[in-house]
Amino acid sequence: MVDNVVLRETESWGLGLFAKRAFSVGETVLCELPLLTIDDEKLQTDTYTDQLIAITEQCGIDPDTVTPVRAFCHSPEDSRAKILQLYCPPEPPSEAFRAVKTACTQFCSVSAFTDEHPWVNAADLIRFLLVFDINCHGNALFNLSTRLSHSCEPNTFCRTETEAGDLAYIAIRDIKDGDLLSFSYV
Repeated sequence: MVDNVVLRETESWGLGLFAKRAFSVGETVLCELPLLTIDDEKLQTDTYTDQLIAITEQCGIDPDTVTPVRAFCHSPEDSRAKILQLYCPPEPPSEAFRAVKTACTQFCSVSAFTDEHPWVNAADLIRFLLVFDINCHGNALFNLSTRLSHSCEPNTFCRTETEAGDLAYIAIRDIKDGDLLSFSYV
């Protein structure tokens, strides 16, 4: 299904996903499994979670921030690399975000955390949280689905296909080869 689309620059707002062939109404344009699913129930128990939660509380941020960080750290290396390549907005100049940066830096000082994830660094955790915040679809991150543009008159709609969480984008009007793919974010 990925062979039907191509990622390339749009005229005005960065990367977009384009049709590589024509699609009729009702055809599946793209079906994709998530790079990462945030599900605290499925995460393995680790020795550092309570320490990370304590850090978030000391920094005055939501302790639920720990769950996506843990999921990211437990994901395969190739998934982490793809996630860090997704669109990342500029860092907001807010006190709240400075607290998140402080927490990420402190996470990296927890030896049980860095022993289990020796590759981890604060910059990657900060980037991940920014990427996650802007690109998350429900409780998951996707490589290509993230690139579909928003439109008030979209050419696809999105539905979850399986319990694995794969997303399918279905044509809701005829799509020509080369058309920018879109769906409504609202």
